[in-house]
Amino acid sequence: MSSVVTIDQLGANEDVVELADALSLAFQNYPVMKKAFDNSPGNRLDWIRKLITLSAKSRQALGRPTPIARVEGRIVGGANVMFAGQATNDSQPTWFDEFLKEAGPTAQEFFPRFIAATESIKLPEPHTYLIMLGVHPEFQGQGVGKRIIEQVVEMSRTIPGCKGVGLDTEEAENVKIYESCGFTVHGQTSVDDMPIWVLWRPLEI
Repeated sequence: MSSVVTIDQLGANEDVVELADALSLAFQNYPVMKKAFDNSPGNRLDWIRKLITLSAKSRQALGRPTPIARVEGRIVGGANVMFAGQATNDSQPTWFDEFLKEAGPTAQEFFPRFIAATESIKLPEPHTYLIMLGVHPEFQGQGVGKRIIEQVVEMSRTIPGCKGVGLDTEEAENVKIYESCGFTVHGQTSVDDMPIWVLWRPLEI
């Protein structure tokens, strides 16, 4: 029997440990994380967890919403979202530069190229961008990610002038999943041998 899932937002003072654990496990074998952290000292999973922890805490400090999914109160998924109208420099704050220095030269060199590649495919402005969406492996395949996406879409509809929601994926199998959620491929690029698909879902008028 499927778990009862509720969609919520991360509390302003809520501990981010469960969110970081869920998303780090979801992304531990993701192409972007492999390229960024496989040459970093220590464990790749720890670097992913630290990245998600710092990002979530930064969003809390800025008062930015972080959509999450809960099962019996436990956070099992969530999204890092840049909603339309937010200051663009929020996407690359000071903590991120310091984090990359700590993670080492491969991460420092890779992430700016990856970000530049995704941003080279222009989406209608203003738009919301789903930077990261993940679900704990234990709860994947139950529609949790789709429900988080729908929450992001609904939140975006409340933003005056917002044209739609964009995202990127680096795994071909994810393209069809996002297409089933109303997205279409807006453009494709790559970093080294890693393909990048940028997808777009317009907001209905």
